[in-house]
Amino acid sequence: MNAGRMNALTRAQAAALAVMLVLVTLQAGYAVTSLNGASPATAQAVAEKHEEKVVRIPLHNTLIITVHRKTGETETYVKEGDPWTQNLLALIVNTILGQGYKSGTIPITYTDGSTVTMIETEYYGGNPSLTIAIGSGTTAFSPSDYNLASPIAVKDVESTNVAFSDDGSIMCANITTAILAESDITVNEVGLILKAAKKGQQVKYNILIARDILSSPISLSSGDTVTVTYQVSFTYDSPPFLKNFAKLLFNYTLGLGSYPVAVGSVSATDESTVRGVDFGIECDPPGDILKERLDVLFEGGAQSVYSPTKYRVESALGTVSSVTLAAQVVNATHARIDLAGASYVFSSPVTIYGAGAALYTDIKPDGSRTEKSILVLYFPLSEPLNVPANRAAKISFTIWLTLAP
Repeated sequence: MNAGRMNALTRAQAAALAVMLVLVTLQAGYAVTSLNGASPATAQAVAEKHEEKVVRIPLHNTLIITVHRKTGETETYVKEGDPWTQNLLALIVNTILGQGYKSGTIPITYTDGSTVTMIETEYYGGNPSLTIAIGSGTTAFSPSDYNLASPIAVKDVESTNVAFSDDGSIMCANITTAILAESDITVNEVGLILKAAKKGQQVKYNILIARDILSSPISLSSGDTVTVTYQVSFTYDSPPFLKNFAKLLFNYTLGLGSYPVAVGSVSATDESTVRGVDFGIECDPPGDILKERLDVLFEGGAQSVYSPTKYRVESALGTVSSVTLAAQVVNATHARIDLAGASYVFSSPVTIYGAGAALYTDIKPDGSRTEKSILVLYFPLSEPLNVPANRAAKISFTIWLTLAP
C-alpha cells in the first residue's frame, strides 16, 4: 500500500494556527454587560462584567481516498483539513441558529446556481441526505465555491456506508462512497454534498458543503474504483456548544437524519424529547409556516452551570425573542457569526449566572404544528453579574468557523 500525505499541517497545528489568527486580528468571544437606564437602545454600556473568550466551531474533517486498481493494487491518500464552503456557514446559521427568515441572511447556493435561505425537510422534501463528487478541476478552493470546477462523477452515499459514534464529548461520522471509473480520468478535486429539497418541492438538489483540492492528481484507468471517505468530527465538551447543537448539526447540516444511525433525540426546554430527525424545518404547508427563530434567555440561580447535556436554563430571568445574527466570510480561511447585542430590561434587581440561545421551531414532520424551544448554545459567566432594577443586561458574542487550514 502506498500512502500519500496531502497536507503538511497536522490537525493540532491547524487548530493552533486558527486560534492564533483570531487572537492577533480581532478580539472575539462573548460578553455580558449591564447597561444604565431603562432603554437599551440609548443606554451607555457599563462594563460591570465583561468576559472575552475565543469561540470556534469545533468541526473538522479528514478526507481518505483509496484507489483499487483493476490489477489488484491498492493506494491510499489522506488529506486533513477543513475546506468548508460558505454553504456550511449558511446552513448552520439559517437552520440551527434560526436565521433563515431574517432579512439579509446569508444564502445557500445549490450546484445549479440557484439560492435559498431555508431548505425543505420532512413534509415535502424529506430529510437531507449525502452525495460525494469527484472532478478534474484545479481551481483553488474558495469559500464561495458551490460546485466542483469540473465534475466527473457524483455518487449518492448509501445507507450502509455511513457510520456514527458519540463518546459523550465528540461526535464522529464516516461517510463513504465508491465510484467506478468508466474511462481513463484524472481526479484533482473531491466534494461533499448535502442533498436537500427547495421550498415547497419534493425533488432534492445538491448543495456543496466541502471541496478538497488534491495536492497531486490521482490518475484512474477505466475499470479502477476509487473509494472516498469523509471523516467528520464535532467536539461539544466546552461552552457554548451543547449536545443539542451537535445532534442537529449531524442530522440536518450533515444529512445523517436520512441514515439508520443513532444520532439520538434532542431535549426541549419543556423536558420533552424529540427525535432529531423530526424537526419540520420549512416543512409546513403553504399558509401555515412557522418561522423559526433564535431566542436568548438570561439565567439566574447559583446552580447554573455549563454541561454539554444542558437543555434548559434553570431559572429564566428574561427572554429576548427572535434575535438577529450577522454571518460573513472574513477571508479564504475563516468565517464569523456575530450577535451584536441582545438586551433585556429588568424591573427588579437580578443576578445573572449565564445566558442561553434556544432555537424555536416546529417539530412535526406531518404538516401539523407542534412548537418547541431547543437550547443549542449556553454562555456561562465565571462570576455572577448583578443588575440593578430598571437596568438592562446585554449579551453579545462572536463565533468563528475555520473554513480551510
